[in-house]
Amino acid sequence: MNLPAPQTPGSPLKLPPRDEVTSTEPEPVHQTAAQREMEDDLEALRERESNLREYEARLRAWQAQLDERAAKPATASEPPFVHGVSQLPFSSDSLLASSWEKFHRARAILESEQKQMRDERMMMRDAELTLKRKETELAAREQELAYREKKLLGATPTPLVEEPKKGLSAMERLTAAPFRAARSAFKSDK
Repeated sequence: MNLPAPQTPGSPLKLPPRDEVTSTEPEPVHQTAAQREMEDDLEALRERESNLREYEARLRAWQAQLDERAAKPATASEPPFVHGVSQLPFSSDSLLASSWEKFHRARAILESEQKQMRDERMMMRDAELTLKRKETELAAREQELAYREKKLLGATPTPLVEEPKKGLSAMERLTAAPFRAARSAFKSDK
């Protein structure tokens, strides 16, 4: 254990200022501030260079791994983006291959069912349109038949096509209002 330095009551402990204590190496006295700054810059460059070398080594190792994986032939039973069978819960490669085959078969069946469902929906729409068209044709035939029957019986038939009644515009109602009022006043007197 280090013991504190003995102090005399009259003399305070003298420590160099923090600015001056930057390194543990003794600096030569004749070194200027520019030379110290240049040495600091060189030291920073050396540190960056060592970092870049480490990074380059990691990149080269990674590229070697990628090249190794690319050189290895991929099997059909290997799932995408997963490398290494130890990560999978399957015990053998044949079980894995059969599971992938089941998956691909199920996916093909699903796609065929979706296609069949889409085709059936399109056929149902066509059938509905055909049914609506035949319904309107049948309604027109029934109306024509009723018209002919009334004509044969001698009754005054209603016309086949009824014209929709148009409402009067605002200007027509405004100009016709006094005449309607007078007409209604004369009709009530009779």
